[in-house]
Amino acid sequence: MTCHVSCSFSILDNLRLRREHFGGLVFDSVQKATIDLDRPTFRILELVEQGFTTADVGDVLRKEKLIRSDQVKLQVQKCWDKLLSLGLIVPSPPTADSKIKGNRHCATSKWPDGPMLSAPEKIEWAITFQCQQNCPDCYAKFERLSAMKDLTTESAVELVKRIAQWGVFQLDITGGEPLLREDIAQIISTACQQGLMVNLTTAADSKLDDELLQVLSHKSASLSIGLKPSDLFDEADERRLHSLDMLAKRCQL
Repeated sequence: MTCHVSCSFSILDNLRLRREHFGGLVFDSVQKATIDLDRPTFRILELVEQGFTTADVGDVLRKEKLIRSDQVKLQVQKCWDKLLSLGLIVPSPPTADSKIKGNRHCATSKWPDGPMLSAPEKIEWAITFQCQQNCPDCYAKFERLSAMKDLTTESAVELVKRIAQWGVFQLDITGGEPLLREDIAQIISTACQQGLMVNLTTAADSKLDDELLQVLSHKSASLSIGLKPSDLFDEADERRLHSLDMLAKRCQL
């Protein structure tokens, strides 16, 4: 798509942005994919998010010395073509409301120093070492013998907020058994409100109340349930099977 006249674009709702020394990362929460962009292209994506049109971005990039002043049109067009080919932006009618959507952007005012990334793309958090299972290959059962204690609700919520502020895209919550924490629904909800994609690993061996089912089915990006054949056949637990059935029905809503 060649932009000879001023055009307006918008960014897909499922994207999160984070500046890096080379340009920036774009995380697609639907595809669970991360795309790296050079500085001029990433800067245009930031400007689109702020409501700039195609007619405006060239001057901004030239003033910020991100493109050569004698090749503004050519270089800007290449950036537009790349963003469109990647499906990161879509044409949209001009609007007076150009507010940046909350928790989408993790950028700082400056480009981070290299050569390392400013933050990991994903963090795995063993939120508790408590568990009713006794799996032979699990590290958590050895940690239960230590003096390590679970974080309080207040500390856990604060940690989630800091992880989001660092620019992390995904939070994998594991254990132990995460569902043994009475505050797990609050923690997951907070993580989602902060813009994090939550992936939860559980044995689903705890009672799943309605609030928790609601959070797990609509807030968690993905849910991994560990089962042994005996859980479903040889030593089937009716309560556990009922919980799994309720969770499956909720996820289909």
